[in-house]
Amino acid sequence: MLPQHDGENCEEDDGEEQEVDDADLENLSDDLSDDEQPGKQDNLVLAQFEKVSRTKTRWKCQLKAGIMHVNGRDYIFNKATGEFQF
Repeated sequence: MLPQHDGENCEEDDGEEQEVDDADLENLSDDLSDDEQPGKQDNLVLAQFEKVSRTKTRWKCQLKAGIMHVNGRDYIFNKATGEFQF
């Protein structure tokens, strides 16, 4: 049997703060190139994927329950399919 540690009978936090290493903070932006700025995307798609397949450089995906921000407008969708190359 596992004890439950949330709700009214939860043990209080002991007040200790965990230290974050400066090297960890510096590595957060390693994936961005010099000309990219974090949070400045013009177009964005957020969704759950159902299926993803790839043939050489062509990718096909089936998405569900998503939202898109394209050309300054927001779109909500239940299902979508997409193909792209890179």
